[in-house]
Amino acid sequence: MRFAFRPFLAENVWTRENHWDLLLLLWSTPSSPWQLIGANRGSFLCLLPFPGACNLVTGLSCHSRFIQNINSRQRYEGKYIFSIYSQQDDKVGFKNACGEVTSSIIGSDQEFQRPGNHDQLMANTVGLQRKLIEKHTPE
Repeated sequence: MRFAFRPFLAENVWTRENHWDLLLLLWSTPSSPWQLIGANRGSFLCLLPFPGACNLVTGLSCHSRFIQNINSRQRYEGKYIFSIYSQQDDKVGFKNACGEVTSSIIGSDQEFQRPGNHDQLMANTVGLQRKLIEKHTPE
């Protein structure tokens, strides 16, 4: 299984140039299934838009252009979209500074809330992840 962050719309937030073809080339591996992970709606740590990880252009602030960009369209991520998250997530958090569920993907096929911190969630949902990748269903 390969892990990757949720792809963004590939638009340079400074120049508005589109880099989708380059990203498809870098991220496309037809023989590898992916699991999409990350702070899709921003980080719980970004209460204030301070420089670095929480800046308002490329940062994980729920108001950043980057986060707005990856959430501006629905269902571009793939044919099947699932999200697995936890209220106890210690890396991306459960809710961002705007009160939204951090790992939720609007328009996903299904979302699963499970117990445990980030690492436990990844380890304890391997069976579910496998079913979602192979069968596109939790059953």
